[in-house]
Amino acid sequence: MREAARTFEDASVARTERSIINWCTPNKQGISRLDCYYEPNDHKYFITPQSVERVIEEEKAKMEERFPHGSETHAEVPNPSEPDKQRPQGSAESVAAGSERAGRLKELE
Repeated sequence: MREAARTFEDASVARTERSIINWCTPNKQGISRLDCYYEPNDHKYFITPQSVERVIEEEKAKMEERFPHGSETHAEVPNPSEPDKQRPQGSAESVAAGSERAGRLKELE
């Protein structure tokens, strides 16, 4: 079990021993995700390396589906301390409304 967990970790697909045990347990259809044998005398699971490699490839494919472009940058969040000239300008109406608000603020102060 620990060796299988280390293999997953070495492949950058870290999984807990509990997850691996769950994958050894047959589901409702009687199929387990990993090919393994439970030795009741030793209280150990013996897992085939081929099934571990197969599941690692499946997990990597799942991660690729969720995050197709790992190097993709996210949209930049504007920094409030930066000048407004670097931000996209709004319509003339919104600029006029902004100047009216600024005038009103000065009046109220």
